[in-house]
Amino acid sequence: MPGPLYLEDIAVGEPRLVGEYVLTEEEIVTYARRWDPQPFHLDHDAAARSLFGQLVACAAHLFAIASRLASEDDRPPVIVAGLGGTGMRLAAPGRVGDRLHLRLTYLDARPSRSRPGAGVVHQRLELLDQDDRLVMAQEGAILVARRPEATGPPTAAGPPDPAARAVPTEHRAPPVTPGPAGRAAAGAAGPAGRPSDHPVALITGANKGIGLAIARGLAERGLTVLVGARDPVRGAAAVAELRADGLDAHLTVIDITDGASVAAAAAALSAGDGRLDVLVNNAAVKLEFHPAPPTQTALEVVRETYETNVFGTIRVIQALLPLLLASPAPRIVNLSSRLGSSALATTPGGPIQARPLLGYNTAKAALNSLTIQFANQLAGTPVKINAADPGYVRTDMTRNDGSRTPAQGAVVAIRLATLPDDGPSGGFFDERGPIPW
Repeated sequence: MPGPLYLEDIAVGEPRLVGEYVLTEEEIVTYARRWDPQPFHLDHDAAARSLFGQLVACAAHLFAIASRLASEDDRPPVIVAGLGGTGMRLAAPGRVGDRLHLRLTYLDARPSRSRPGAGVVHQRLELLDQDDRLVMAQEGAILVARRPEATGPPTAAGPPDPAARAVPTEHRAPPVTPGPAGRAAAGAAGPAGRPSDHPVALITGANKGIGLAIARGLAERGLTVLVGARDPVRGAAAVAELRADGLDAHLTVIDITDGASVAAAAAALSAGDGRLDVLVNNAAVKLEFHPAPPTQTALEVVRETYETNVFGTIRVIQALLPLLLASPAPRIVNLSSRLGSSALATTPGGPIQARPLLGYNTAKAALNSLTIQFANQLAGTPVKINAADPGYVRTDMTRNDGSRTPAQGAVVAIRLATLPDDGPSGGFFDERGPIPW
């Protein structure tokens, strides 16, 4: 019989099919009566008149079944604690007589810096019926024990390296030998060669475009990068791309519009590293395409834009600030745009006046303002927070109509993310220098 599954045994990206569970009418009704007493879970006649046409299991019941099946795997992981879940999706109803089985995929695994005897594992649970049709899916994170021999005895920290303060323009990261082989050999520990002493950077919306380019640039400078992505499949693909080049990349599933998702990501970071050195708020939406006169812009478009570009960014900063304050040199970069510059927008005949976007432009102006607000409050701390304009970049957001590459757009964000201790805070910059507010 196989032994327990430790962190070192986790096979990332390899789906496992687990168990079988038959839904019965008695169980559906009993569970719903106690926890979710909706008529279509309890009563045949009411269920027949509902959207479902018959009795169906409630969402909590389906998740409980998925959790039960995961625990009945022939080699379950040695779980220390659950770290929360996010993004439950109900794709099809669970009906009486359905034979359900679980598809379990580990999306990422990395040792914990704050808890040396464990590591953080991101996983996706997919409940399938007898026709292999998806019924329910949810992503989450768990804390899994490491093999006792993998942790080893603690080592005493040596004196600070004077050379670390001599680097004038970049975040103090350990030196990394250029090239994939050199990077892989630079103090690897645990799955995917994760260095245990490198600064950690989270980039939201990093599965493509500018975010992916920022993640690549920071990883090439020796940082451990957490690829923040709302879609775990696309996020895992981006991580695989970076790792193929020998870079230290890991997945963090995070939807910045979802408070539970952000809280789960913060809990996983706290359990995994205990601190965050760099936060790049890159995730954003652009729901208009110029020209979009303000008088013709639907209020719903403006509201949805603000929900991501403004409120989502605030949500992430507030949730992760305790982890950033645990870093000796925390940096926050908010990806903005010169379209949000009030000074440029009021310049007669200027290019910004010719690009009215009520939702996007005013949201970026609000993002610039919140950058100042946080900078003012954090002025007495090591935190440096700035707004960055990447320029007009060829991405999905611009319908590939930009004049710059994602790598060019990432330059200013990488620079602000690796500022020295005497660098600016509360500013708005492109790669050439300050931009007027």
